[in-house]
Amino acid sequence: MPARTIKEFVEIARKKPGELNFGNPGTGSSIDLSAQKLFQAADIKLTNVGYKGQPQAALIELMTNLMHFEIVSLELALPHIRAGSVKPLAVMTDKRVADLPDVPTIAEAGFPESTYLPWYGIYVQAGKPDAIVAKINEAINKALQTRKCSASSRSPTSQASRCRSPTSPR
Repeated sequence: MPARTIKEFVEIARKKPGELNFGNPGTGSSIDLSAQKLFQAADIKLTNVGYKGQPQAALIELMTNLMHFEIVSLELALPHIRAGSVKPLAVMTDKRVADLPDVPTIAEAGFPESTYLPWYGIYVQAGKPDAIVAKINEAINKALQTRKCSASSRSPTSQASRCRSPTSPR
């Protein structure tokens, strides 16, 4: 894909409606909805190729030009970005990310309505004993106080997987 910016990608996509592919990790997922907001704002049409979650296979297909566009987590993409095999066009967050200071936000790139602010909740089965819920809450709060977790939670791309409780598997 010759695009160096999201605006260049949009121009290419406008000239080829339905010919470019979008690797979709799940219809109705936050990534799918973010992509659809961008496609609508940019007035482009891409062919949806479904994957189950954010598999490495989709990123490999992007690197080999079988896929033309994807929105993936920073943790999944960053090693490939650093290796030069994937080119980030924008970050979907409202602020630039520390790991990619030269990559514009989607708003800076001209599509402010496509900004995505992730929100995650932690749930347990209804009827779980209060003592167990309290233990889980305590472990989460303890993890949130660690230096690694508190530093990553200030980042607009913080991921739950970066913050693990002291008792969680590594």
